[in-house]
This record gives sequence, structure tokens and C-alpha cells, in this order.
Amino acid sequence: MKTHLNFLPLLLLLPFAACTKSSDSSTTPVNLPRGNFAGPFMLVHQSSLTGKLDTSYANITLSLSPSGNFAVGGDTSKIQAGSFGTYSGDATTINFIDVTINKRTQNTAKKHLNGTFNYTYGNSNLKMTLVADTLFYNYNLTNY
Repeated sequence: MKTHLNFLPLLLLLPFAACTKSSDSSTTPVNLPRGNFAGPFMLVHQSSLTGKLDTSYANITLSLSPSGNFAVGGDTSKIQAGSFGTYSGDATTINFIDVTINKRTQNTAKKHLNGTFNYTYGNSNLKMTLVADTLFYNYNLTNY
């Protein structure tokens, strides 16, 4: 009987413990990159037949608005498509939803800024990367 009484104070405190607030780190705001950026976009393709790497470059501009919209411009003549849409993210990834993609443009040689990229941002430098099958996307942009 004595051992049952030892647990009685703990059982009485249990309802109060459930009502206490805990700090939630997920509510910490994330400062996503904002502003106008420019720099090289590099696309690396590995041939599935030969294993060799083919690298292409284009100088692009990227505008990231505080409202969550983006626009891509600059040299959009060959490998990077000029486009726009929305973006969101967290401390390590940024997700772009390109609203200019459709069935006709999806399979062209030009790449759209679409999908989830790993990124780092500091000292006005925005670096974004994405590995997709045999493609490697690399953006090395500077805030201007």
C-alpha cells in the first residue's frame, strides 16, 4: 500500500504539467532572401551513355519580392527560361513554383526556376543548388 502512495503526488501534478507552455522553435521566423540578384547560372548534364559532363552557363537576374513572388530575366536565350511565379522556404531550402511552365515548355532545352533548391545566403551572396537525376543546377548570385 505504501508504494501506491508514493505515486500519488506525481499523479496530482500530471494535469498541471499538461497545461504548461513549451517553447516552440518552429515559430521562429525565417528571413528568406529578398531583393534583386544577378550572376551566373550553371547547368551540368551528365550523359547517361558516356558519363561525360556537359556544362552550360548563362548570366541571369532574379528578383525576389517580400510578398513571395519571383521573376527571372537576363540571358534567357539558351539555357535559362525567363519566368515568374511564387516562392517560399525555410532556413535551408527554397521552393519555386514557376507559373509559366506548361506542357509545351516543360520539355524544352530551357530550364525553368521550379522546384526545391538547397540554398545559402549571406554577405549579399545567394547560392542555390539542385540535383535532379542527371542534371545539376547551380545559381551563384549577388544582391545588387
